[in-house]
Amino acid sequence: MFWLALTTAFVVVFGGLLYVLPSKAQRRIGQMRLDARKKNLTIYSQVVPDVNATAVERVTAGGKLKNPTKQCVAWARQYADEYSAVPVWRVFVAPESTKPMPGYVANPPLDEAQRDLGEEYWIGVGKVLEKLPQQLVAVECAKSQVAWIGQERVADEPDGFIDQIQLALDELISLNIEASRSRKDYRED
Repeated sequence: MFWLALTTAFVVVFGGLLYVLPSKAQRRIGQMRLDARKKNLTIYSQVVPDVNATAVERVTAGGKLKNPTKQCVAWARQYADEYSAVPVWRVFVAPESTKPMPGYVANPPLDEAQRDLGEEYWIGVGKVLEKLPQQLVAVECAKSQVAWIGQERVADEPDGFIDQIQLALDELISLNIEASRSRKDYRED
């Protein structure tokens, strides 16, 4: 009886410890995030709409509409300066969509100013998006930053994953700054 009680106590104590300690994959993702922060990327958790949800996932059994979402991680790069007229949009990977570019859908839908950016701008954005890691769910361009939103992976080469995101976000920032300078409401601050 003593040995049974001792074994049970051992399993409870050490099992609890093993349960709360991070796994090898979690430690690698943590180190990858730390390395990304050293390269001036901001990382945060974000819940985004699941634009690719099936009809079953969008409606309950009782017929009520649901808004399916995904828990993702955003890796963002801040603009170096303030720009008054940078394009603001968010696109999600949607294989069947063709607007604003093939394979992506805007959510919320693009307004007139965003559509007026021109086909050349959206082609440039499409080329940049091709360079992003495959775990991409969405890309967001806001007034202060651009962000890759997706599912992180434990890569064999975490520096390659970080560099891919960093390079693509820098190219999006350049495209957005160029687009803001060509807009009529642009002014130097």
